[in-house]
Amino acid sequence: MKRYILFGAGSTGKRALDLLGEYCVECFCDNQRIGTKLCQKKVISFSELKSLQKEFQVLITVAQPGFSKEIECQLKQANIPYTTFSDFCLNYFSKLRDLGDVYYLQYEKEINYMLECNTLPMLPYSFCKKYAQINIGTTYDTVRQMYYCELEKKKLYFPFENKADVENCMRALLAEQDEESPHRYFDTQHIPGKKDVFVDVGSAEGLLALAVVDKVKKVYLFEGDQLWINALEATFEPYKDKVVCVPKMVGDIESINMVTADSVLADVEENLFFKVDIEGHEGAFLRGAKKSLGRCGTRISLCTYHKAEDAPEFDVLLSSMDYNTCFSKGWIFAGGDFQRGVLKGCKR
Repeated sequence: MKRYILFGAGSTGKRALDLLGEYCVECFCDNQRIGTKLCQKKVISFSELKSLQKEFQVLITVAQPGFSKEIECQLKQANIPYTTFSDFCLNYFSKLRDLGDVYYLQYEKEINYMLECNTLPMLPYSFCKKYAQINIGTTYDTVRQMYYCELEKKKLYFPFENKADVENCMRALLAEQDEESPHRYFDTQHIPGKKDVFVDVGSAEGLLALAVVDKVKKVYLFEGDQLWINALEATFEPYKDKVVCVPKMVGDIESINMVTADSVLADVEENLFFKVDIEGHEGAFLRGAKKSLGRCGTRISLCTYHKAEDAPEFDVLLSSMDYNTCFSKGWIFAGGDFQRGVLKGCKR
């Protein structure tokens, strides 16, 4: 029986451990978490891995393509054989399909698409194909020295220096908000209107806010990553009397770099519509937004795919706060498993 060292001690590593079983995993390797433990398995250094690699197979358990490529280069330079998590999962899914396994039957549509594409896309659906080659109109603003794309005759600026990066980012954003996408925040019944204040928590480039800025009463942009701030300010400069940009992280404490939603929105009397996507820190946002979320008429679109436990926990929490809730259609593939994408709720 094969035994593995899992290179990457994060959520994908945990998922690989679940799939392989504890006996088949000797330990984890990680460039940052050396000397710690994950699921009672030791996290070793790369030097230790080199001394053990003849005894075990190395499986890269990092989902992010950029980080995975870095680890692949590291292993190649040391002449250490490895298997990528993508190849491992595709082989695993193929076996489940052949067996007619219950897990395969639950995600049959998604797994078949992955096997057809021979990759593990975050959005495992055929609608994404139409965005792969879509023509993106990109213009360089020589005054601001930034690229922008037009959205309903409004300029959406990006901080990237490479035009191709802008176009690829825009394609991904459009795919995420397709009517069939599990990452879609709005639908015909769940969308901010003229009486609402739209609160974009984790606004990044601000696509969603720009799409509704003419349709709502006011917009709050919360973005803690300084990469996006200049681009956001350029995009919303024509709406500076209507848009408030808060260049800080949003959580459950007040500090130099962090605010709570309740503190910033304390004097807002209009109905609130939250869109929240802050890379796994949604729980902290919820703890710091109890008063705002407790107001009758508040609505929310909340990302739930960053951590496996988020979807059920957030659904229970909002339901306990007297919210009507439902999830977006379909599944997002994240952390090595299928997760619910967006939880939509309305306070009764």
